[in-house]
Amino acid sequence: VGPAIGGVLAQNFGVAPCFFYVGGAIGVVGLMNYFLLPETRIPKSRVLGRIDPASGEDKNGTFTGFVRESRELVGQTVGTWRRLGADRNVGIVCTTHLAYWCTISGAQFTLMPIFASQELLMSPGAIGTVFAMVSAINVVGSQLSARVSDRWGRRAVIVPGLALIAVSVAGLPMASDSTELTALMALWATGGAVVSTGPTAYLADLVEESDRGQALAMLRTCGDLGLLLGAGTMGLLADFTSMPAAFAANSALLALATVNMGFRSTETWSLGQRTRGREDEDKDIK
Repeated sequence: VGPAIGGVLAQNFGVAPCFFYVGGAIGVVGLMNYFLLPETRIPKSRVLGRIDPASGEDKNGTFTGFVRESRELVGQTVGTWRRLGADRNVGIVCTTHLAYWCTISGAQFTLMPIFASQELLMSPGAIGTVFAMVSAINVVGSQLSARVSDRWGRRAVIVPGLALIAVSVAGLPMASDSTELTALMALWATGGAVVSTGPTAYLADLVEESDRGQALAMLRTCGDLGLLLGAGTMGLLADFTSMPAAFAANSALLALATVNMGFRSTETWSLGQRTRGREDEDKDIK
């Protein structure tokens, strides 16, 4: 809904009202959260492990205590990530996730709107409608994709979905009008809906339950890194070469990640099924 509303506002009233609308909406949501959500932070008196048995002092009561505990936490996190990253499948799905979000940030959020407005002369409202369509397809298709993933496997949906997106990115600079661009973005949205939560489910099946929190944090960090790198790198590439070259580079990056996952990763759906089967057996025994 957001892109469509923003596009209509920008087209009819200019860009400035869009920022006021977004800022006001975020402010209202912030106030609602402040007054309506309950506080979940545990009081200091109930936090276990804060008192040093040797000295009887609050370990976090001083700056040095805070620094010490922070360093321990970072060290534990780095150690866990190194251990998880040693697994080839973990590395593959994390790099694939990075390439996926690099493509979204670079080709969809940066290059496509510029191409649509400058080359195809599409209005802000029309571009906003395209983004709204992408979101709608993802909302509708992600549920179906999750069921297919549970039935046929995680990699079985991730690889075809990424392939659809790579084809769409490669075809975007060839679009000659808004209809062709909309069709290509619909293809992209279909691929995105197919991928959906596949990488998250793949990683959850792959690692032990005790490591899932850190594994998902690692996956999310790779996605954030791709989101950070995509817009800047593809924008610079378009400036120094051309828009079609930037689209082609982004498509090639995602295609390489797709091929890598398709041929070098292991399907983890069966592993997850066996793990859940063992958990059910343990529950029956208890």
